[in-house]
Amino acid sequence: MDKRIGWFLKNNQNGEILGSAVKESVLRINILSFFQANPRTVDTAAGLARRLQRAPEEIKSALVPLVRLGIIQKKNYHSAPLYQLKNGQLIASLNGDQGGDTFFE
Repeated sequence: MDKRIGWFLKNNQNGEILGSAVKESVLRINILSFFQANPRTVDTAAGLARRLQRAPEEIKSALVPLVRLGIIQKKNYHSAPLYQLKNGQLIASLNGDQGGDTFFE
């Protein structure tokens, strides 16, 4: 048996590793779905947490790989990190969206 598989089986006795990975993936999908439906949105992690009814820490953690991949753009506004869909304006214009949903705490 591959050593990695053995390690995983040994250390995943209660399904914690796999369960955590699945939960994080689902949360990232929820974030991306929100931004797809609202491509002009610019918000803080706390604001996104309120919108998605999740804990701010969960949202912050889930945003890290999305920013690293370049899907979500992180900008600082008066030292507050703001998140938006990269190319959200372009996506909104292709969808015929004329409005915007911007929130600053």
